[in-house]
Formats: sequence, C-alpha cells, structure tokens
Amino acid sequence: KKAEMDLRESQIRLQTFVNALPDRAVIISASGVYLDVIKRRQDEEAYQTNDVVGKSLYDVQTKEFADFCITTIQKALETDEMQLIEYDFVNQVGLKVYYEGRIAPLKTQPGEDPRILWISRDITERKENEQALIKSEERLWTFVNLLPDRAVVVDATGKYIDVIKDHKRDTGERRDNFVGMYISDFGPPEFMDFCIAKIEEVLETNQAQVIEYELTLDDNKRFFEGHIAPWHDDDEPHVLW
Repeated sequence: KKAEMDLRESQIRLQTFVNALPDRAVIISASGVYLDVIKRRQDEEAYQTNDVVGKSLYDVQTKEFADFCITTIQKALETDEMQLIEYDFVNQVGLKVYYEGRIAPLKTQPGEDPRILWISRDITERKENEQALIKSEERLWTFVNLLPDRAVVVDATGKYIDVIKDHKRDTGERRDNFVGMYISDFGPPEFMDFCIAKIEEVLETNQAQVIEYELTLDDNKRFFEGHIAPWHDDDEPHVLW
C-alpha cells in the first residue's frame, strides 16, 4: 500500500515538473515502445496520445533514428544516468528542425519493464543563430586575411588584447611585443589621447570609424589609415583596429 502511494506521489511530482516544460515529454520502454505521452507541444498533432502509445519507435521514426534512440535508452538504463543529446529532423514542410533530448531512467515497481522519460526541446532557433554566427565569423576572417597590414584587438583603455594579423614583413615574435602593452607605449601622449577618443566614439556609437594619422618610427615619419570597428568577442568592450 505504501509503495503504491509513494509511486502515485512520485507520478504527481513528475507530472507537475513536466507541465512546466516548454516541449514534448514521453515515456518509452527499454525495447522502444511508447508507453505514455505526458506532454506534447501545443502545435504538435502527431504526438496525440492515441497516435503513438503502444507503438514502437520503429513504427514512428526512421530505422536509423530508432536505432540511435534504442542505443541512448540502453545507455541511460545501464548507467542509471541522464543522457543529453542533440538531433535533427526534416519536418513535414521540408524544413530542418533541431532538438535537444534529455533521457532519464525512471523508477519502476517490481516486475515492471525498465523505462525512461524522454524530454525533447526545440532548439532550432539557437542552432540557426549559432550557424549564422559561424558564417559571420568566417566572413570576418576572410575579410581580415585580405587586409594588407596589421589587425589588432584593443580594449577601451588602449591596451592591446590580441594581434590577429601582422605586417607581412613582421615575424611571429612581434605578437608577443604587442599583447599586454598600451598604445602609449608606441606613441606620444597626445596620440594615446587621440586613439582613446576614437575608441570611445566607436564603442558608444557602435559604428566603424576611418582615420588617418602619422607616427615617427625609427626616426622615419610614417602615415597610416586606421579602420576601427566594434569587436564583440566577450563581455569587455573591445575594438578591431
């Protein structure tokens, strides 16, 4: 009697937890049979309880994905640990959608078949954003590699954070000579003030600036054109110069 009450209480807690989730939750046996649909997404007609309960993964999914599911379920049951996976489908309108699946073993009564709770979350938007970021970074690096001269990352105080690309005539040792140093180490105080003002303007407006300036290097006057743009690499404000 106590065991039945404990089980019922556990099921109530589980249902309360699942109801707070944004996506689908199903219970599947060790052999891959749908035992229950605890929750489905509001727009998901394909996972009505009567449609899948009692059916095998092989009746609902492709053989390749069903094999993958069975392997993951067995691992969750053998290790008694939750498994976290990502997978994708092509939906009914031909669009690829991505999911994150959390597969956890469930406690059962003596004589009951082993089973798991499979909670899936639609992560399509996140994956598309990640892919867009990767493409954006690839375009950025293509652009940087086409530049004829140096590209450095500088913080709001004028400190060199990284040397992304150096002059073709410079050696790799030049990177160590820059990182950690300040613009003021390579020019007069008025040049440092000028640079800081431009960096602040770029960070405040979030718009690139093009400037021209001159420096005396090795007793020779050199003229430069600088392109300064916001550099969103971490939480600190940086620019690409």
